[in-house]
Amino acid sequence: MPWRRRRVVEEQDPRVPPPRPLIWPWLLLLLLLVAGGIAAAYLLTRDDDDSESQATTVVVTKSPTRVEVPRVVSLPVDDAVARLASSGLKSSVVEVGSRLPEDRVLRQAPPPGTSVERGRSVVLTVSKGRSGVIVQRVTGLTEASATAMLDRRGFKVSVSRIQSNKSKGIVISQEPAPRTRLARGSVVGINVSKGPATTTTQTTTTQPPSGRPIPDVVGLAQRDAVARLQAVGFRVDSYPADSSRPRGTVILQRPEGGKRASPSSRVRIDVSPGSGRRPVRTIPDVTGRPENEAKQTLVELGFTVRSVDRPAADSSQRGVVLAQNPAPGRRASAGSQIVLSIGQ
Repeated sequence: MPWRRRRVVEEQDPRVPPPRPLIWPWLLLLLLLVAGGIAAAYLLTRDDDDSESQATTVVVTKSPTRVEVPRVVSLPVDDAVARLASSGLKSSVVEVGSRLPEDRVLRQAPPPGTSVERGRSVVLTVSKGRSGVIVQRVTGLTEASATAMLDRRGFKVSVSRIQSNKSKGIVISQEPAPRTRLARGSVVGINVSKGPATTTTQTTTTQPPSGRPIPDVVGLAQRDAVARLQAVGFRVDSYPADSSRPRGTVILQRPEGGKRASPSSRVRIDVSPGSGRRPVRTIPDVTGRPENEAKQTLVELGFTVRSVDRPAADSSQRGVVLAQNPAPGRRASAGSQIVLSIGQ
């Protein structure tokens, strides 16, 4: 049987599709590239953002209705009040006893640097100086007893001797008045009786009145009253006296106007310090100046003034101011009395 070659052809099954290419690795790679780009952009721009935020300027505006309280502690009260007023603030003053100089600000409330409403009142606690020592009553005592008592209290004593119906050597009046509070070392004046005058009836009836008439100065301003009395030869001592009359007005004089007195006699005038808060002024230095000139200078500034006699070392010191109390440069309220020691 003849051999017959057969051709065998293998055919694929048309029902099985060919394999597809893989896509997800490419998608993953694309996502990684996008994420890397975003991270790089963030890192490159972060420093710029930080520097811009640090350079930002913040502008704070102050309210026009609020002000900052200035520091006024240790200033004189007049200067403190003026400084507060220039900042748009009011002030109220409370005086307390203190070892610090008179009229110095000790404390303030609110404290310095506080922000407050414009027009608010700042409370100032102000020194009124040492509380002082009470002057005891010495009228009716002998000169020796009165001097010893005042000396024990720490006062200096000025003695003036005047004619009186009281027995010789008895204290008939004192200045300042009893119960007045003064600093230790202040001068207390006492008037001591020289005894009754020895005159005869014939002399009294036949001799005309001696001395000069004393001008009536009640109702005048202190400076005018002092000038008028000094012009006719009298020595003038002025004292503060409580009164509702205007500040600086003479409300009483002793001896009274119209009476007669010998030249160089003392005339006392009482002066009203006025109502309300008294202005505070610096006491000038009047040592070495004549008595009348020194008194005029002090009364022009609103102080009251009296003099006490002191022994003069030589003729150049007679009639001039040897010392004054309070000392020059201190501050005192208008109406305060300045005591002058006059060489005699």
